Amino acid sequence: MSTSNPAPIENGVGDDARGTTYFFSRGRSSASLWQRISLFVSIYWKSLIVVLTPLILLPIPILNAGSENARAYKCMYVVLIMAMYWVLELLPLPVTSMLPIVLFPTLGILDSDKTCAAYMKETNMMFMGGLMIAAGVQHSKLPKRVALWTVQVVGCSHRRLNFGLTFVTMFISMWVSNAAATTMMVPIVEAILEVLEQQGLGDVYVNKKKNALPENGKDVKPDNRNTDEEAAMPSDITICYYLSIAYASTLGGCGTLVGTATNSAFKGIFDSEFPEISGSVNFFWFMAYSTPPMLLMQLLVWLSLQVTFMGLFRPKSEAAKNVNKASSGSFTTMKVIKEQYRNLGPITFHEKASGFLFILAVFLYIFRKPGFMPGWADVITTMKVKDGVTSMFIVVLMFILPMSMDFIKFFSASASYEELAASKPSSGVVTWGILKEKIPWGLLFLLGGGFALAEGSKATGLSSMIGSSLNGLHGLHPALVLLVVVLVTQFITEFTSNVAIANLILPVLANMARTLDMDPRYLMVPATLACSMAFHMPVGTPPNAIVAGVVGVPITHEELAASKPSSGVVTWGILKEKIPWGLLFLLGGGFALAEGSKATGLSSMIGSSLNGLHGLHPALVLLVVVLVTQFITEFTSNVAIANLILPVLANMARTLDMDPRYLMVPATLACSMAFHMPVGTPPNAIVAGVAHIPTSKMVHIGPKIITTLIVWGAYPTWGSLIFKAEDIIGLQTSTDTAPITNLTLSCNATTASLSMTPYFNCSSTVNVIKGAFNCSYSPFKS
Repeated sequence: MSTSNPAPIENGVGDDARGTTYFFSRGRSSASLWQRISLFVSIYWKSLIVVLTPLILLPIPILNAGSENARAYKCMYVVLIMAMYWVLELLPLPVTSMLPIVLFPTLGILDSDKTCAAYMKETNMMFMGGLMIAAGVQHSKLPKRVALWTVQVVGCSHRRLNFGLTFVTMFISMWVSNAAATTMMVPIVEAILEVLEQQGLGDVYVNKKKNALPENGKDVKPDNRNTDEEAAMPSDITICYYLSIAYASTLGGCGTLVGTATNSAFKGIFDSEFPEISGSVNFFWFMAYSTPPMLLMQLLVWLSLQVTFMGLFRPKSEAAKNVNKASSGSFTTMKVIKEQYRNLGPITFHEKASGFLFILAVFLYIFRKPGFMPGWADVITTMKVKDGVTSMFIVVLMFILPMSMDFIKFFSASASYEELAASKPSSGVVTWGILKEKIPWGLLFLLGGGFALAEGSKATGLSSMIGSSLNGLHGLHPALVLLVVVLVTQFITEFTSNVAIANLILPVLANMARTLDMDPRYLMVPATLACSMAFHMPVGTPPNAIVAGVVGVPITHEELAASKPSSGVVTWGILKEKIPWGLLFLLGGGFALAEGSKATGLSSMIGSSLNGLHGLHPALVLLVVVLVTQFITEFTSNVAIANLILPVLANMARTLDMDPRYLMVPATLACSMAFHMPVGTPPNAIVAGVAHIPTSKMVHIGPKIITTLIVWGAYPTWGSLIFKAEDIIGLQTSTDTAPITNLTLSCNATTASLSMTPYFNCSSTVNVIKGAFNCSYSPFKS
């Protein structure tokens, strides 16, 4: 018997992700035109809407091009396109979120710098840092230990067990993503339900099919006929357990700013819309507000599930009888729980370290600026410190603290030399590989896209225009307005991403609050929480999708055709796997160093220390720069070296009155010229590992001499033909002195003559007869 090999995976995309083409013999009847059109639309409807939406909405910016709100209508055009793409998920959500980067600058809505800055706001750092902390804690298996211990304390009757699992899940979800909390609890629930079924105390599934016994070592395929009638359905008890942890994960995320992305979206949009009162929403304030409603909602939802699926208050119902029957085996269930807890072994240093860092993070979040006392941020600095500082500080500590205490044996006299020599350094509490795998990196773009929309709406006046259109709501009771907002938000969030809905609705509510003269928090905070309240549809939130998939609840649907629409040239899954996401922080760290050096005066101080190089020939200075850069880059990351050395060279150019490009461009190229060490650049490491090339064979001087001479000689020769001296004429005599504004000049000069020089910016005439001008003056040294 021949076995067919599976089709190869090409370019990272298997056959399942590709379009399927069907060929029919001539004997079959051909499809009619209407059948072809209907099948085409049913299969490729997403692609059609992607193309048609911008075309259908195009009259909005065109017909209003001459109005005073032309930029606002352009922004509305982008908002409506993104709303359609987000709600119907026509493209991956992060990809739709990238549209402002392209459309805002090209349509004249917002420049590239301001648009891209929205994607790396402090709120993004706070949320991503919170996810990294959660991934580190989850990696240590500490949450599973806490969950099993809690179940032992609460007890194993069905109601008490379900209550314990529910509230443990809720607490965990306050600090980790709701999807992670659900994934963490699913195996525990599975183990409990399996034990009950094995003891004959309840069925996980009703009318479950029994597979035929294997014959001769080969599995017998089950009969697939009448699968609709024989499909296994989860029992009411099973549904209650799984829905409890799904809903608890959703509700727990409402408790803190880092609990779910919608809360972080609210924080970023609120700070953008109301920067003057951004301090009125912080970690402590939000947690103090949202925790009591969270606990009340959780208790009532648990009671609702108990009444529906476990017969609470209905003692004669079939559900109540099944619960009482299964609860009689609580002793056996407790034995399994204790066995699982014992299998975890004694608590490890890894768990202790991650638990300590988690508690430290909560402490720092709460006491940064608690309101009832000076916070730690007020004590150590006068600069504005936000919760992103705490998140990233704990993440850095997770990489510094070791996973184990193996190094202690080096200080023990009983350890042998062979044992010490065979030791390897312990990794940190978390590794970058774990973070790369666990973190949903697309959220950076999803949150950033929402922040960019808020910035664009504010800059173009779209926010004010929307707000003024809501004047008709004046006179309605605020509670009625809030009820409508919550109902609409909860309805929409059942069908699409809660973060996307928050990004769309929160800026509108901010302007509604302005128009109605209301506290913006009155509308925005409840709407933020309502965005997470998706309970009815698997697509509403990740916990729903996870338990629907695990339990196998059948969802009625109809196959439109056997064909599948082809995926794009690339999928988000491939990008998530292939993109080195750490470069976002590596590049950002370099930019932050440059900004900090400039703001604190370190750049000027370094530049002034280089005055001794005056008098040296520029070519000699350049040679030294290239040689030093090429030497250092052999031993460390070329991006890190560029981040460190380029700000220094910028200030060296100022000090030596040189064209900064003369030093910085060759140095940038030199940062990539690493040929002698495997660690110098990824290509070196790859070929050294594949071909087992020893380092001694890589160290030969030829490439280094060639690249040094070419990089050194390129700029003074043909580089001078490309980079013109007149391009930087404004830098030749400038200093860092701040401009003087509103300077009144009394002289014989005219505004026309002053406008010819870049030193003066005269915006208004004070006294034409006397020749007095009101100007802004940028002083330059001679």
